[in-house]
Amino acid sequence: MNRSQIEKISKALADQTRLRIFESISRRGHMTCGELVTTRGVTPATVSHHLKILSEAVLIYLNLSSILYTTPINP
Repeated sequence: MNRSQIEKISKALADQTRLRIFESISRRGHMTCGELVTTRGVTPATVSHHLKILSEAVLIYLNLSSILYTTPINP
């Protein structure tokens, strides 16, 4: 993992809402966007914004059935 990747991950997890979303997905292994909206108490637009940043940091990925999965972080 290079410095740029570490910076992206750090920035993605620095936001409290994103961290909580990531923790929720990590605990369950997968979640739908609708489940995140319900459990986190935020709007779909907010969830979408945070998911984009988590995805760009390669912390999660979205499959075609709109289920979010965590990806393993390798040092």
